[in-house]
Amino acid sequence: SFESELFISKLFHMNKTILLFCLSIFSTVLLSQTASITVKVEGIQEVRGNISVAIYNNADDFPDNEKVLFGERIPVQLETFEYVFKDIPFGTYAIAVYHDLDEDSELTKSWIGIPKEPYGFSNNVEGGMGPPDFEDASFELKQDMEISINLKE
Repeated sequence: SFESELFISKLFHMNKTILLFCLSIFSTVLLSQTASITVKVEGIQEVRGNISVAIYNNADDFPDNEKVLFGERIPVQLETFEYVFKDIPFGTYAIAVYHDLDEDSELTKSWIGIPKEPYGFSNNVEGGMGPPDFEDASFELKQDMEISINLKE
């Protein structure tokens, strides 16, 4: 009968609407998974200048100062330093830090490329001749994390 067909049509439409609504909520939750990264810098020798913190998400950009994904430059006020990056999407990242003592917004290096200002990387890795590989410094962000980096001179 016409009434039963109308009822089935309405029921189908209602179920379809509910299904689409549930899918949109589910996909929003999946796509918006973020976490905080608390970066702690240890080994600050002088309370002056700025700490520059840069987060990268791929090997091609790491640790190029011009290709930072998330970054901050914060004045040094104590011998300990902590900064929280919020709402960072889940993924693989590496962090580079340096203490910009002369406040020129660049890691000062010698004429052969050796850093003259304190620096460090996530996982406290060191490179052989130059910075470490992204893979060695990288970590997987799946939840709020605290990363401690020891500055090297």
